[in-house]
Amino acid sequence: MSFIQRVVEELDFQGKTKSQLAESLGINNAVISMWIKRDSIPSADTALKVADFLGVPLSYLITGEKEPESGSTGENSALFERIESEIEKRGMNRSELSRISGIGESTIRNWKKTEPKARMLHDVAKALNLSMEYLLTGKEAGDGKKSGRNLSPGDRADIERFADVYPELSRAEKRMIMASLEAAAKSTAAASSGLRATS
Repeated sequence: MSFIQRVVEELDFQGKTKSQLAESLGINNAVISMWIKRDSIPSADTALKVADFLGVPLSYLITGEKEPESGSTGENSALFERIESEIEKRGMNRSELSRISGIGESTIRNWKKTEPKARMLHDVAKALNLSMEYLLTGKEAGDGKKSGRNLSPGDRADIERFADVYPELSRAEKRMIMASLEAAAKSTAAASSGLRATS
């Protein structure tokens, strides 16, 4: 079951409507319908707001896993090890991650035993330029493995904002954007095949 399927199930279970969710998020109903139709995950900030509206942990909406029983640290340990591994890959240490994310080093260290708050996990994911889903599960959405893209946090934020706004654009604006993207893709493909021909 996907993120949005869990959201719909939770809305039904709690007797809440998609309209109520849209209103609490300050977005158009059509955006939620698009998420459902495309089976997509909204931006990290919006996903946090959805979890807050439903009163459930974001990790449950993303992974479907219920909270670990008290004393169970398996999932937390895996999350902590994943964060440590990503820190090491970047040639960083916990102090640097703490400085960049604004989260205390001891708080991060405690995640080996306790589940982090969604907002803090979001901040760490952003600081490491990773998705929250990857930090929680070790897998990216879509193909089941970590994406090879290396976007800056600013680029990722721009993409998330664009994804939130796109459904509300007019058809003419969408056509213009699609034409620009297609032209850019053709240009990139041509440049890339030219490089292959000369190598």
